[in-house]
Amino acid sequence: MKILRKLRIEIIAGVLALVISAFFGLHVLNFAHRNESEREVWTGLRFWQTLEAFEYRLYDARISSRGKIVPPSKDKIAIVGIDENAFFNTSWPIPRSNYANLITRLKAAGARVIVIDVDFSSHQNSREDAALESAMEKAGNVLLVSYLTPERVEKNDEDVGLILRTTTPIERLDDWTPDIALAFIPLDSDNRARRYPLYADINNSTIGSVAALACASYQRILDHNQNKKYEGLLRTGRWPSQSAGVLRVPLVASLNSDDRSESETPTIFSTPLYFFGPQATFQTDSFLDVLNGNEEQYSPAGRKKKFDGKIVFVGATTHFLKDVFPVPSFAREAKTSLANDISIDQLPGVEIHATATAMLLDGIYIRTQSTPVMLLTLFGLTIGASLWAASLRHFVSRLARSAQVLWTKAKWRGQIHTPLWFGLYLFLGALPIALFWWYCNFAFQKNLWIIAAYPLLSASAVTAGVLLMLFSVESGTRRKTETLFSRAASPELLAKMLASGGDYLKPEVICVTVLFSDLEGFTNYSESHSPAEVIEVTNDFLSSVVPIIHKYDGWVDKYIGDAIMAVFGALVEREDHAQVALKCAVEIQDECAKWRKKTGVAFYMRVGIHTGEVIAGYMGSRESENSRERMDYTVIGDTVNLASRLEGKNKEYNSWIMCSAETFEAAPNVVAAHSVSALIKGKSKEVEVFIVTGLENEPERDKNWAKDVS
Repeated sequence: MKILRKLRIEIIAGVLALVISAFFGLHVLNFAHRNESEREVWTGLRFWQTLEAFEYRLYDARISSRGKIVPPSKDKIAIVGIDENAFFNTSWPIPRSNYANLITRLKAAGARVIVIDVDFSSHQNSREDAALESAMEKAGNVLLVSYLTPERVEKNDEDVGLILRTTTPIERLDDWTPDIALAFIPLDSDNRARRYPLYADINNSTIGSVAALACASYQRILDHNQNKKYEGLLRTGRWPSQSAGVLRVPLVASLNSDDRSESETPTIFSTPLYFFGPQATFQTDSFLDVLNGNEEQYSPAGRKKKFDGKIVFVGATTHFLKDVFPVPSFAREAKTSLANDISIDQLPGVEIHATATAMLLDGIYIRTQSTPVMLLTLFGLTIGASLWAASLRHFVSRLARSAQVLWTKAKWRGQIHTPLWFGLYLFLGALPIALFWWYCNFAFQKNLWIIAAYPLLSASAVTAGVLLMLFSVESGTRRKTETLFSRAASPELLAKMLASGGDYLKPEVICVTVLFSDLEGFTNYSESHSPAEVIEVTNDFLSSVVPIIHKYDGWVDKYIGDAIMAVFGALVEREDHAQVALKCAVEIQDECAKWRKKTGVAFYMRVGIHTGEVIAGYMGSRESENSRERMDYTVIGDTVNLASRLEGKNKEYNSWIMCSAETFEAAPNVVAAHSVSALIKGKSKEVEVFIVTGLENEPERDKNWAKDVS
């Protein structure tokens, strides 16, 4: 039970971490199914869209901070863009004979694969279609794309929603492309493109993407018959890179419900897009420039230099054709002229296909965490952050309290404790969160996407909760200490007490030095003066003496009429409490002599001092369990009794300061004193005590304290 009480803050912090982790864990489970076409979201997840959007923003931030990367296969890929020049300076739609002429020129230039990202699913006219068909047949390396288009369907007069239908090129053109190539780019919940489909399953058929088919053709994987090897690579998710061998592509499936299995809605297997850079990361040339060859660089020799041995993508790069996709803000770095005809945070679909092609050729993929690892990261960071924040409480409190002591000593205005406490806690408490975010960025440099938003927010929430809880405890302890001791202790001592963070309500046995003082002549003065005069003189005397007790970090336990009980070493632990008590006794005697001479009031002080163990704690009566109005912090025990009796023993020896042998031995070489044997009440035999006459190695002062001097 003692261990549980000692660790109660850690236990509370751990429980809080589990509760907060469970809340964010449900959102993580929802995020883990983000690619599913028919994801069901529990209605209780009120913040799932906000949290998911935040995760994507952190993902985008990592892409931006990573900076541009030159893909190793950059010299193997080129883009011919249908830009604004082509859009405004050719008839629209572009005649298919123009595409035919472009294919002929690219083939002559040595293009290894030509991918045309244009919709040829309907006839233009027989002459134009025939021209394009002939050019494709002669080139033998042209790939046309197919599209997945949304279509609303009904079953039994009931609307079952949108499905994706496959739209392929017209039959005459489709005969000259080696396989269906899906030009489908899925968007995340915030409508940005961050992933790319490797292939799709439609009615038990495996259909590759544009990038997959382009790579397969470039790497001569296609057999132009049944393409079994190509389809096998797609289904296994293992693809041969140019330099690193066969690598596994990290794929996530967009599963569909059973009642859609007979439709053409595909199951899409996608992978995160590895953005190498903004628009025009790859060599990009204008459609009309390449087609017309008006400049030297687009002469037959120039085209040969540009396109020989490359995969050449032909597609729209102008936003007027609406084949652009929002992407991470990494694309804001685009500075080429082609970037001026498109929104700066969007990429043309043709460039996204080129990016995915470079990923496959180079074997560079962004891998993600599995769902169990996501949850483990979430719970691990949250619980770790909570326990770390709880473990800081002693260190931060001591540091802030010590700073407050120095602040008070310097007599600066206000207080530094609270802002410093919060500042230290925010800085140190955020270390696990900052280190985790640093690790997320480091891992992203190694192409590992660590889900960050949920653990970061969960850890931040639990850290804030623990911080508020600890501040409540800290503030309560400080208020309690200030309330109890603000009248009895000096501001300096009170600051040290607050810095120590002691639990003064808890009884304990400690070693202290107790000082008792009493005034001789007080009774005579009281009998001959009015009560008002007595109170005024007494307060004036105490105002002269008590600051000296405070100066030596003494604590005035109580006033007993004209007597004072002071304790050294009780509220703030210090090993030299016997020394400071003796020095304090000498100084208050000197002050008493000065005050007597100044006022003419014949008060003489007798002091008794003893060092030993006492029981310290908050004592008194209470009217109820929660009432402490009739209670005071004090010390009790034989040490207190003996100090009081030594004070009274001064009369017998005509002395003014008497200390026990324990005090004198605990503070050697501090005061000048001589020993006597005295019979103390409660002791069966005489004990050795010391009569103090002044400080060590200084002239005796006790004559200044005596009656005949006044």
